[in-house]
Amino acid sequence: MIFAIEGCAPKTQELSPLAPISDSFESELANKSQSFKDGFWDGCQSARGEFKKDEDRFLSDGDYNDGWYEGNSKCKLTTQ
Repeated sequence: MIFAIEGCAPKTQELSPLAPISDSFESELANKSQSFKDGFWDGCQSARGEFKKDEDRFLSDGDYNDGWYEGNSKCKLTTQ
């Protein structure tokens, strides 16, 4: 018998359109804060055509802000 557990997937798997890109950034993000990673994936998703940004965190959380800009920049480069 096989049981499936939902809700435990890492952030990179929740954003399935980013799956082909996520593997290439995993090692780069390994030592970053969760806030940076959240910003990175939101910025990356925005670069790929579906704008996503937590405005409150973007303005108040430096790690999220830095991650958003880095993700947006790097994912633009991978989609061009």
